Amino acid sequence: MIGCRPLIDSEIQDLLRALGSNPYAARDQCLVVLGITTGFRISELLSLKIRDLSIGGVLNSHVRIPASRMKGKRRPRAAVLADFARPFVDAWIEDLKSSGVDGGNQPFFRGRKNGAAISRVQAYRIIVEALNRCDVFGSPGELGTHCLRKTFAAKMWVAHDQNIWKVQNALGHASPASTVAYLSFEDSEQAQAVSTAFPSA
Repeated sequence: MIGCRPLIDSEIQDLLRALGSNPYAARDQCLVVLGITTGFRISELLSLKIRDLSIGGVLNSHVRIPASRMKGKRRPRAAVLADFARPFVDAWIEDLKSSGVDGGNQPFFRGRKNGAAISRVQAYRIIVEALNRCDVFGSPGELGTHCLRKTFAAKMWVAHDQNIWKVQNALGHASPASTVAYLSFEDSEQAQAVSTAFPSA
């Protein structure tokens, strides 16, 4: 997954437009937007319940995932529900309600069958096929669901003025070495400098 690359802003907009032409547009667009604004892994996103985003018809201030649904099950994590993401979350919740789905314990990213969440394979196919439709291509391994988390990481790197500790915290990494290995840098010398400062354990 480290081979996946972040998406640039124009690619994000193209991806959202490409996803807007299918019957599950609201769901698929919401998946992308939550991925790039929370930095949750795809397995964590797909574990979301309606109550994790909205209670009593009111959107939560944060998206919270308990430790039992996090990678490694070490600790829970919360991410701010960004203003950019709120209209997408609202749109998908309205679609769910119109389909008769309103229980807080229901999977948020539901599929067509049995009311279960879509699978990681389905999520991968949805995103990669949409990227290909809008002529966003990459080398083998560069495009996938992990592009969403990599996009979040790249934006946090800029927003936090390249502060590795803050980016580590935003991503929920156990060590800065993981964050260094994870980030994509435009400046190869800078990448080498950071890797030297934070060698692998």
